[in-house]
Formats: sequence, C-alpha cells, structure tokens
Amino acid sequence: MNSNNIISYTFNSKKKENKNIFSSNTPKDIISGTSSGIKNISKGILGGIGSLLVLPIYGAKDDGLAGLIKGVGLGLCGSILLPISGTIMGSVQILRGIYNTPEAIYSRIDGKIWDNENKKWILYNLKDESKKILGESEEDFISKLKEKNLFKGIGNEEESEINELLIKDPEYYNILEIDTNSNQDQIKSAYKKLAIKWHPDKNQANLELADKKFKLIGEAYQILGNPEKKKDYDLNGKKSVENNNIIDSNQLFCLLFGTDELDFFIGELSVSMIMSLEKNDPIEIIEFKQKRREINIANSILELLDRDNLTLNIINEKRQNAIITPFSNLIVNLIGYLYIEIAQNYLDNFTFILNSYNEFKRKIENKYKFSVSMIKIMRNNKNENENENEDKDKDKSNMNNFIDIMLSLITIDIENTIKTVCFKILNDSGVSKEIRDRRAKHLLYIGNIFYQEECNTDKSKEFIIGKISNK
Repeated sequence: MNSNNIISYTFNSKKKENKNIFSSNTPKDIISGTSSGIKNISKGILGGIGSLLVLPIYGAKDDGLAGLIKGVGLGLCGSILLPISGTIMGSVQILRGIYNTPEAIYSRIDGKIWDNENKKWILYNLKDESKKILGESEEDFISKLKEKNLFKGIGNEEESEINELLIKDPEYYNILEIDTNSNQDQIKSAYKKLAIKWHPDKNQANLELADKKFKLIGEAYQILGNPEKKKDYDLNGKKSVENNNIIDSNQLFCLLFGTDELDFFIGELSVSMIMSLEKNDPIEIIEFKQKRREINIANSILELLDRDNLTLNIINEKRQNAIITPFSNLIVNLIGYLYIEIAQNYLDNFTFILNSYNEFKRKIENKYKFSVSMIKIMRNNKNENENENEDKDKDKSNMNNFIDIMLSLITIDIENTIKTVCFKILNDSGVSKEIRDRRAKHLLYIGNIFYQEECNTDKSKEFIIGKISNK
C-alpha cells in the first residue's frame, strides 16, 4: 500500500464506529452521557435541516417536478423525525449517564478503569494483558481472520509461487544480505537494520561510502519491499523496475530518524503499519499490531520507570542515542512534553484543566494543518499546467503539503499511543499505588530531561525535504 492510500485507509478504519447515526453505547458517567446526548441531539437537528435542503434537490435532479415534490415530502418527514429521534436518543444517553454515575464513583474509588472496548469498569492488570496480547502471534491472528473470511490478502500465494522460480538477478537480495526466498517481514527487517547501520548522519567519518551504501539499500528495498515490483524484478531483472521513484514509510522512518533507539519509546508508526498492508487486507490487522505495539512500549518503558537508581546519566544516554537528526530531535521533544503533561495530570489535579486545554488546542491545530494541506494538494492536482516552471512550483508545493500531512499523522499517532501506554502504566492494579506514584514521578523526571527546548518545525521540514530530494 503506497502513501496515496494512507488517508482513505485511516478514514475507513472509522467505519465500524459510524454504522448507526445515533450513539447508543453505554456511557460510563454523567459527563460521557451528556456528551453523547448532546451529539445525538445535534446530529438529529443537523440531519433534519440537511434532509429538508438536500432531498428536494436530488429529487428534482433525478425525476424533475415529480421528484421535487417527492423530495420535499421526504425532506419534511426527515426534518421532523430526525430531530425528534435525536432528542429522544440524546435524552436516553443523558439519563443512562446519570444512572451509571454512582457506579463510576465507586469503581474509581476501587481503582477500576473504564474499558472502552467492552464498555464496563475493570481492574486493569498490565501483566495479564501482556500475556493475552503477546501470547498470540500475528500468524495465529491472521489464521483466525481467514477462518472468519475476513482476510482476503492477495499476493501471498503469488509471492510463494515466484520464490520457487529461478531468480534472474539476485543483486538486490545481496544488497540487503537476505536469501531470495525471504518474505516481506524479513525484507523489511533487513532493510531497517542496514539502513540504520549505514545512515549518513551516523557515519560522518566515512560519509561518501555511507551515502552510497544507504542509497543502494533504499533502492533495493523499494523494489523488494513492494510485492508487485518484486515480482517484476524476480521474473525480468533490474531493467523491468528502472525509473522507480517512490518513497515508502519504512524508508522515510530510517531516512528521518537515523536510529532504532526511538522504537523503545514509540514503536512502529501506524503509517508504517498501514503502508505495509495490501489494499484488501482487513483493518483488524492494524488494530492487532497497535495493541502489541502499546504493550511492548509499556513493558520497555517500565524498564526505566521501575528502576530504583534512575539517574540523569541513564536518561541522557537514551536521549543522545535517540537524537541523530533534527526530525528525531523533534520527536524526542514531543515525547518529553507528553510525559510531563501526563505525569502532571496524574500527580496534580490542578494542572489537569490547563493541560486539557493545551491538548485540545494541539489537536485542533494538527487537524487544521492536515485539512489545509490535503485541500492544497487536491487543488494543485486538479489544475494541470503545461508551463514547466508552474509544474515545478506545483511539485514543490505538493512536497511541502505532503510533509505537513505526514508530520500531522505522525504527531497524532505518537501522542495517542504514548497516552494509551502511560494510561496502562499508571493504572496498573497489579502493583501498589506507591509504585504507580513512583512511575509518574519518574515519567515527569524523564520528560523534563527530554523536553529541553521548543523545536523549530520549519527546520525539521527543511531537513525532511532535503533528505527526500537527495534520496
């Protein structure tokens, strides 16, 4: 799956949540019940207004005057029924929230958390969830999907069939130091290991050789990491895949971060997970990988947080190993900022309101940048120019907008993942409250060391564009 499919795939993952017009999920308390109720009432009112305005237009377009009359009738019905339905469903959600509030209060006192997936209060235990999530391999999970007819993965049979053929040119396999029968996971793993080893920013003493090696490794992965291009290459050799100029998210990760040290804190990015799938693969695979990612990060970070001798030297070493490029510096600062915010919210309730406002503001800014960049790209692609200079300006604009989109997606992904991870760590009933408090204090300590300065996003963008241009 290439970068053009990321947005549509991301939006498609929300379909399961939007099957019903009005929400009927169990609200945990009066706050969530009121929020759900207001949303239902708003949907009803907006839906009623929309049906009154839209249905007559579509009716007239499809069937002239008769369609207009029919559309007006349906629009009037919708304008009455939808607000009534929304108000009823909204009121029900508010009442359910009020009814569930006493249970919510007692559950919080008992140390329980709200399980949003199953809509009930539970005593969360990180060890138990780790055994459950990590105990099932990806192969076993895919087998279950196949049994349920949810998995239509194309390319697996083709790939195994091609691996039995005589490979015409093994050069790219040799560059990645893998066998010709390697699967996509092995190809990806080999690429990431070699790309980080030969990243130019880590080999300043031998820059010319590192730059040459890094480009060859990227070139090999672009072909072998794409099942369709790999098939062409295996059958017809290098000539069949010339003029290839597509950058994949795994390449982008190695190109920008230059280190695997950040895996310790953020794991595999969702963008990378999405782009590694075939177009017919179910969204359940991403959900499975994300759960494993969260558990692995949580267990990794606990190696730091549960230490008795967490010193400045230990954290500084982690930070220095992670900061190889301006972009990885931006990510490390984001991690530090989030650690501070999360720890403060846990340790001091008075900072919660201010931090909640900052979080809301940050989300709005990211979504705004994302939307504006998407609109600009669509507008540029719609306006075709024969003028060469205008085309160059358009390509430059598209590159800037693409980087903005990627930054927004990566930022949102990292923030959501870190928050989920920290929520698990700080609400783990498998350890005492004293240990959870110490985890929060250590989290704050790490955050203050990681977050040393406001990073300049423009510098990171310049670095990204420079790296991609020189790829």
